[in-house]
Amino acid sequence: QQQQQQLQRNQSQRLPSRSRNHNILFSRQEVGPQLRHHSRSSSYRLVTPSTSSSSTTQQRPHHQHPRSSTQSTSTSSSHLQSNITSPNTRAATSSVTPQMASTKDKAQDEENLLKRHWSEYVVEAGLGDFPIGWEQRFTATGITYFVDHINRTTTFEDPRLAAQERRREEALSHEAQLPKYKRNLRRKLLKLGHLFQHLRKKDAQDYGELIHKEYKLESDDICVSRDSIFEDSYRLVMRMNPPELRARLNVSFFGEAALDYGGVAREWFFLLSKQMFNPYYGLFQYSSSDSQLLEVNPQSSINPDHLSYFQFIGRILGLAVCHSHYVDGAFVMPLYRLLLGKDVSLTHMQYVDEEMYNSLTWTLENDITGVLENTFVDEYEAFGVLETRELKEGGADISVTEENKQEYVNLLVHHRLLRGISEQVEALQRGFTEVVPPGWLSMFDERELELILSGLGKINVDDWMENTDYRHCTCKDNIVIWFWKLLRALDDEMRARVLQFVTGTSRVPVTGFRDLRGSQGQKKFTIELIDSASVSSLPKAHTCFNRLDLPKYPSYKDLEQKLMQAVENSVGFGIE
Repeated sequence: QQQQQQLQRNQSQRLPSRSRNHNILFSRQEVGPQLRHHSRSSSYRLVTPSTSSSSTTQQRPHHQHPRSSTQSTSTSSSHLQSNITSPNTRAATSSVTPQMASTKDKAQDEENLLKRHWSEYVVEAGLGDFPIGWEQRFTATGITYFVDHINRTTTFEDPRLAAQERRREEALSHEAQLPKYKRNLRRKLLKLGHLFQHLRKKDAQDYGELIHKEYKLESDDICVSRDSIFEDSYRLVMRMNPPELRARLNVSFFGEAALDYGGVAREWFFLLSKQMFNPYYGLFQYSSSDSQLLEVNPQSSINPDHLSYFQFIGRILGLAVCHSHYVDGAFVMPLYRLLLGKDVSLTHMQYVDEEMYNSLTWTLENDITGVLENTFVDEYEAFGVLETRELKEGGADISVTEENKQEYVNLLVHHRLLRGISEQVEALQRGFTEVVPPGWLSMFDERELELILSGLGKINVDDWMENTDYRHCTCKDNIVIWFWKLLRALDDEMRARVLQFVTGTSRVPVTGFRDLRGSQGQKKFTIELIDSASVSSLPKAHTCFNRLDLPKYPSYKDLEQKLMQAVENSVGFGIE
């Protein structure tokens, strides 16, 4: 054992260093006497511990030999002598026999092996590299076997598989120390951002132009009027193809001089979502269970172009996910689930009709024999008229029993949640997946998708204050103290309007104020004191940089009056 260990140490010191050629052939002269004393084959294949190289050569099939998996070289020489033959054995033959002629042919084949390129020896690269000192060969009948030059043994078992099994057993032995999965929305959002970054590069290579040795894809400018923002946006967005939508947004408003470094786009999403979700257009309606949540209007077909509008809204939602912006509105939870391509169940009924949810839950949890006399029919009111719909073929003649009540509940829930809106939801999904490839959001659930699209509606002033930078002032200056005092005194609506005035959106990132986005990624909220500004002037906001410029007002009352005047009366952008 000590001799073997010493031999292994000596062998590891003689292995080549890491190189571009991950699989290297050595002839007798290249290897030298250090290796020839334990193996007399004509060629050696010693693999350095590096990444496997791909090969385009034809590979021999792997056959499993029925004999014992491991045997020494000396005991298997009769079976493998056509491939591993000692020069001394060849010299001892005194007469020319068919066996000797065959041996000469084999020797010639071995000499030809030295002329083969190293890539021809790469097989099953997906398993990774061989351990140091291992080589793959073939018997005269084409059966694969493996040679261990360090221990001077041969085997029919692939050593890479044994190494994988050993690593698996080691991992199982440490399973108790394996950290458990924890929900981390921020890390998943970073992963999603990397996916979009890679997709934009691919889009640029496929559809862009080569500019200064770099492929670039520029999208059309989105220039809209504030008075007709919905119609203008619909016309421009629907004529753009998906790669252009995923490229950098460049939004502007008619008659306003502004450069879009993120702030203009945020205000565009904010104003556009107000119009998209306006019940006046008949596309959405407020949920009966929560007047703050929106659901698809089953009677949206009154507008003949309603499916095209839903596709447009799906694209806008996809743009919000792709470019990390927020829309000002929230849907009922089942709609988020349908956007993810998932089915709905009884659990989601409580977000739409809590009374129906409680009734169906009671039905499943209790014996209904002799209690309910329902059939597989749903009754509902549409335009003031009571209508009925069979949940399955012949449902009017099928009674709900203890045996089939689960099927009845499933069909009724599916019909209630998708009644009259299946086409609208399909159009919404189609527009959404044109921007966000299907499956990319599979790691998110419906609650997380709500936060991704709408952010946080509740503003935490403490979190806001902890993630604020100051320029030409400190948190101890009077103007800064008065600002935070004013924010705490405002109600939720006015706080949101102050945030929208400075950043372009009233929504807070799901991970808090630390992840506010500016023109170059994350940019914290910033307060800058302008000593040169007149105390009669109003505060000024730089939405692309999340920065609020404040003159040095002499009192708290002056700050309150000027800031509220700026927030309530500001319209449009300008270039400074």
